[in-house]
Amino acid sequence: MAAVECDDGWRDVPDVLAFYDYVGHNPAKGGLFRAGAMNSGDGITIGWLGHPSFRTRTGQRLYPRRMPSFFESFPVILVDERGTVRADQPFRRAESRYALERMGVSVTFSGGALDGLNLTNRSSVASIARRAQFGELLEFDRLSGNADGVLRTSPRGWFTFAHITFSLLFLFGHWWHASRTLFRDLLSGIDKDASVPATFGGFLKVGDVATVWVR
Repeated sequence: MAAVECDDGWRDVPDVLAFYDYVGHNPAKGGLFRAGAMNSGDGITIGWLGHPSFRTRTGQRLYPRRMPSFFESFPVILVDERGTVRADQPFRRAESRYALERMGVSVTFSGGALDGLNLTNRSSVASIARRAQFGELLEFDRLSGNADGVLRTSPRGWFTFAHITFSLLFLFGHWWHASRTLFRDLLSGIDKDASVPATFGGFLKVGDVATVWVR
């Protein structure tokens, strides 16, 4: 009953809100020094296709594991509510224990342009599962912007990286100068026993009559 209510809830989600749940819109996603706008990767978003819900032949609900922001590729894995792997898209036939077609995985759309559509075909389910690891399924216009499918970071992501880099340089630079001051005698090569009869720094002002003579 809870799963049915969850599916019905996706029908009330606005397309604009679902638009943001996509890894390509993450400022940190993509190559940091790749030239071009973020739209050059996937293209211009046209609409939301819907939220896919995956189930096995026994009715168990599965969830696609989302691709992390700093990964270029990621295996297609479907897990249950406890995070246990229940289905995947194997790389080799010998490793097809949890293959999608063997587990009888089907997908049903809730909300969006494909609301109510149910797919059981192996190739269609595999294609939807592969796209679902990026987030919500969106339809893109790839022709008008000459999209090449290579994700790029945003200017905000680049500026964040630059500020973090400069802040670390400044932080370690301040620590370096502070260590030079605190351990000036060691950095100057003065042995620790040499500072016993005299205070280090007592004769810092050479030629100054006001310098305190330490015996």
